[in-house]
Amino acid sequence: YNINSYDFSKLRASVSEITNNTFKDENFYTCVIDAYNKDNNASKTIQDNLTDTELSKITNLNCSRTVDDVSGIEKLSGLVSLKLGDNSEIEKIDLSNNLLLKSLDLDGCKSLIDINLSKNEKLTSLSFSDVDGINSLDLRNSALLTNLNLRHNRKLSKLILNENVKL
Repeated sequence: YNINSYDFSKLRASVSEITNNTFKDENFYTCVIDAYNKDNNASKTIQDNLTDTELSKITNLNCSRTVDDVSGIEKLSGLVSLKLGDNSEIEKIDLSNNLLLKSLDLDGCKSLIDINLSKNEKLTSLSFSDVDGINSLDLRNSALLTNLNLRHNRKLSKLILNENVKL
């Protein structure tokens, strides 16, 4: 190849070019690809279709990109740690299929109004500061919690902790 005549714009995919249609948000899928590459010493791109087996191998996901939709997160069944950046625009997140999740950081997810942690029994750390849209947080099934950060949540009026004796 003659590098002087190569069109590098083809390297950047758009949402319509994402091969794995489980993921609707390009930024989120980019974070998933980056996490897979880091965990597996690979060099996949956003145009590659990660299989369910490959997705299940992702254990840590740290996404500081602006994310609107986390559709597909249920495929990350091996996820142990999840951090979504302060600039996330996520309104809803269902983590009920992420049964191995131990650490969750949603600090600054100001648009979040709905979260499902009903089956996250292994959760030990939850950082949930500056999440302005949540009225109620049910952590009754997260009995292993030892670290809980709920600072600056103006609308949070109901917190269910029933079996959280380690806090």
